[in-house]
Order: sequence, then C-alpha cells, then structure tokens
Amino acid sequence: MIDDDSKESGTLVMKKVSATQVEAKIDFSQPNPRTALFQGRQAQVYYPKTKTLQIYDLGNKGDQVDRFVMLGFGTSGKELANDYAMRIAGQDTVAGKSTSKLELIPKAPDIKKLVSKIEMWIPDAPAQPYPVQEKIYEPSGDYRVTAYSNFKLNPPLSSDALKLKLPKGVNVEHPQK
Repeated sequence: MIDDDSKESGTLVMKKVSATQVEAKIDFSQPNPRTALFQGRQAQVYYPKTKTLQIYDLGNKGDQVDRFVMLGFGTSGKELANDYAMRIAGQDTVAGKSTSKLELIPKAPDIKKLVSKIEMWIPDAPAQPYPVQEKIYEPSGDYRVTAYSNFKLNPPLSSDALKLKLPKGVNVEHPQK
C-alpha cells in the first residue's frame, strides 16, 4: 500500500463554449510544473522542464472529460440529477466558509469504472454557488481533493488565455500511438 499525500497548486481557467462543451487550461506550478489544455476532443500536456508536449485524442471520451471539468461550474441541478444519485451529506466549514457537502454517486456504468463517488462543498452564501472543494474517489479507494480559491466568475479573458505558450524546440509526443 502506498500512502501518497502529494499536493499540487496551480491556476485553472475555464470557458464554457456551449451547453455541453468547455475549454480549460490548468497551469500546475508546484511541485511538477506543467500545463494541461482541454479543447474539443483533445488534451495537451506541456512539461516545461523537458520541453515536451504530449497530445491525447479524447475521442468519444471527450464528453466525459467535459462533464468532469464542468462539474460544479456550469452544470445545472437537472444535469447532475441525470448523471448522479445526489444527497446532502451534511454541513461543514471549508476555507473559513460555511458549506453544504453534496455527495454524488455516478449512475452510468462507464463512469463508475473511473469514479465511485464525488463530494463537493458548496458555500451556503448565495453569492458563490460554486464549490470551494471537491473530493473525487476512485473505485480503488484512492481519492483526489481539489480546493478552489480566488474564484472569479466571468472575468475578461485575453485571446490567448486558453492557448499554450510553447518555446521553440518542443518535442511533440502522441503517447496513444
């Protein structure tokens, strides 16, 4: 058994381009710098230390990726109810905010293979109806906690906010091939 309690930090920028599609860029700053970009049916991950860009074709899994990325950020209650069994699992204080803990159990068998449960902490204050924390459980029992801070709704985005800034000489890999 491996007891891995690693922590990462970074910045997430997300833009909903349609009711079911999102573009997102995550700049991980510590401890392993990298940038992940999700657009359409493609994911790109750039590792600056090795100047390597990995490109993944999400194919028919792209819809699932969009749903996970949008989870809690632009997903309506009706959409959540279609995809998950939901219940309020109590009250909690997260990052100094009074929150309601929402528990989601996936309904679709293909999602259950990847995720057994999701917990989201939603602030009770109506000014921020977006999660301050999410905990995603894998069927193995492993989980990933994501805490959100400095949330900005609909900030002006520059034209390159959702683009990778790559230096010359980047090694491009297609790990699926």
